[in-house]
Amino acid sequence: MKKYGIPAILSIIIIAILYYATIPAMNIHSTAFWWFVIYCVIIVTVLFAIPRASDGVSGMILDIQDFFEDLGDTLKAGTARKTPEEREAAKAQKAAEKAAKKADREAGRARGKAGLLVSGGILAVCALALVVGGFISGPFFNAKSYSQLLDVQNGEFAEDIAEISMSSVPVVDRSTAVRLGSRTIGEMSDLVSQYAVDESSSAYTQISYKGAPYRVSSLKYADIIKWITNTRNGLPGYVTVNMVTQETQLVRLPEGQYMHYSTAEHFNNYLYRHVRFQFPTKIFGEAAFEIDDSGHPYWIVPTVNYRIMLFGGKDYDGAILVDAVTGESTFYTLADVPQWCDKVFSADLVYDQLGSYGKYRSGFWNSLIGQSGVLVPTGSSAPSLFSSSESSDSNTDPSTSSTSGYNYLAIDDDVYMYTGMTSANSDESLVGFVLINLRTKATTYYTRRRDRDFGHALCRGPGPADELRGHQPAAAQHRQQAHLLPVAQRRCGPGEDVRLHRRAALPDRGRRLHG
Repeated sequence: MKKYGIPAILSIIIIAILYYATIPAMNIHSTAFWWFVIYCVIIVTVLFAIPRASDGVSGMILDIQDFFEDLGDTLKAGTARKTPEEREAAKAQKAAEKAAKKADREAGRARGKAGLLVSGGILAVCALALVVGGFISGPFFNAKSYSQLLDVQNGEFAEDIAEISMSSVPVVDRSTAVRLGSRTIGEMSDLVSQYAVDESSSAYTQISYKGAPYRVSSLKYADIIKWITNTRNGLPGYVTVNMVTQETQLVRLPEGQYMHYSTAEHFNNYLYRHVRFQFPTKIFGEAAFEIDDSGHPYWIVPTVNYRIMLFGGKDYDGAILVDAVTGESTFYTLADVPQWCDKVFSADLVYDQLGSYGKYRSGFWNSLIGQSGVLVPTGSSAPSLFSSSESSDSNTDPSTSSTSGYNYLAIDDDVYMYTGMTSANSDESLVGFVLINLRTKATTYYTRRRDRDFGHALCRGPGPADELRGHQPAAAQHRQQAHLLPVAQRRCGPGEDVRLHRRAALPDRGRRLHG
């Protein structure tokens, strides 16, 4: 058994490195878990096949040696002076030795075949889980369950949402916040050579801070060399962008404090690895950077729960709050998430769930044939038998496209995603719109009351097309009515000032959105 010691040690080392690099959740609802098992089986099979292969080569060599030894013994027997009894005894001893060697080789081959059967069985189970599990988890078999991922309530906009001042409507989208943040770090001569502002998908989170809508983003290391030279201290601060006034600040942490845990780190301080070692069975969603009411930085890592069969009905059942300075991590259920935490659910996730609610509430086949009562979120195409039901813009952040399907609102210290809803059987006129709380996932649908088109065309923005770029409009209440406020951004050349223009769709100036 000594010859299997080295393959066993190598298998453990390689699998440990693989786990450290990929950090999969030890959870059957995670596809990464099944792929990890597949890779582990392949590693073990290959490494343990080496001694079995050497056994086969050794067996061939021994067979050749036995042949020549038998030939030599036969030749010697003709010249040796041995009694018949001695020759028979020598022959019997030789036969016993050969039988023992052969039995040992046969046992090795049997162990090898058994190992291959076990490996093949595990691989077959994993492949079956991935293929069949994915198939039976889809909307074809579970349309009703997909339509119930969101608990949609009807509401009255004028009653639910307090009237806001037009001067407080957010006008800074994500792409503008990115440019403002880059400009701010560029003005810090002591930081610009070492750090940059994080512009990844988890950055520039929209939050409600001190009663105003903000976007916040952590700093990151400028490159790998800067990480090597600065990781001992950590990241010195973060950037905030006021979405109403465009005021941008680089906030430095108090003296002696640095952020040691982020998506910009490596090894054990890498955010997802840090929480994986503490929560090995949790499936993680996309982390978001936020600050609490005192300005202290945190990472919000949502935990995923697949509510339909094995891999279907992706949803969140809680969040892990990670102190970016100390690394202290605490899991909260959705009901217990702190009030200051604004973004537990990603807009893409609830947007997809809203699409499932609109498509599948009357069954799978109705979403393709007849389409009675089928609603489609703004930015998605109507489902059909001959085309994908998802638009290429359906999950696009409003920062990057004027035709993206959703935008954000800050209401009562919470952040909401909102989008319009159209009927699959009609033109592109809106039949209502939806507000979704990104902390609690509370969802409210507001229908229009009058037979008038409203709003979506306004997102193309005011002004000449060569000067302004339209964005998803902002919803607000004014004079007891809901309005869509078209927001447009002036195209800026290098070095030009970044300005956003807004025009309210007031009763005497544009079309109304009645709640």
